[in-house]
Amino acid sequence: MLGVVSPVTGNRAAADRPILTDREARLLELRAFGATNAEIARRLSLTSRGLDYNIRQLAKKIGCPASSSAMVAANSLPLREVRDRIQVARAAGTNELWLEQLPQERDSSILAAEFLHTAPSARVGTAILPMYLRHPVATAQLAATMAELSDGRFMLGLGLSNPFVNDYMLGCAQGPPLCVVREYATIVRTLLREGSVEFEGKHFTARIRYDAPLEHDVPVYLAGMRAKMIRLAVELGDGLLLWLCSSRYVRDTVVPAVRQACAEFGKSSADFPIRAVVLVRSDEDRAQAKVNL
Repeated sequence: MLGVVSPVTGNRAAADRPILTDREARLLELRAFGATNAEIARRLSLTSRGLDYNIRQLAKKIGCPASSSAMVAANSLPLREVRDRIQVARAAGTNELWLEQLPQERDSSILAAEFLHTAPSARVGTAILPMYLRHPVATAQLAATMAELSDGRFMLGLGLSNPFVNDYMLGCAQGPPLCVVREYATIVRTLLREGSVEFEGKHFTARIRYDAPLEHDVPVYLAGMRAKMIRLAVELGDGLLLWLCSSRYVRDTVVPAVRQACAEFGKSSADFPIRAVVLVRSDEDRAQAKVNL
């Protein structure tokens, strides 16, 4: 699940919602696939009044803001089950769907095309594409093509990853993080916005023109956890992605850093989105749900 964080108030939305019971999760799933109230009541052994009560309680728990987002785990399941999860997420009121990416998993950029098709009104993004998996020109090509296919519903989430992935798994000599991310993001954003790029850096070089139409803006989210990378994400990006951090860290470190950087670069902190990847678990027993996380 991606928690929605407001940089103005520092309040979390999805991450702090109550944990769903198994019955509530099942109710949500049945509604997602169009079961009638009578069928739902029968399957859950509820009276009509009991069903109405459970629906009201569920609505209170999943009342979603306009910018509600969800991470849909897609790499350990058959694709049929992935499509089912997309439907459940949409039934919960989410209008943004995100996919994770590790080198040993399915290509989330290709899965994103399936997400965009299965949820034709939702925005779909990658959280997070490791930069060393693709040259920035290839990443810009991917983003432009996905945006064109989806009428502008694709969001590009990028991050440096870490030395274990870059150095050990991919055999790339990871450069200084801030320099690498700046060069990579500059090439991607320039090509997406201007249609051509002439850039020679220490780590990436690109001299190319994109000939296909660029009819849609592609929001570029950059991953960052510490102050300097957060500042860079605000400077060059359209949003910030966080990975498995506590609500206290978001409130005390991330939100102030975003506010400060927005003021520095003349951006509105109210309009700069932060998406925090957090773990969620449903269980009848709240304490057991926390253990199972």
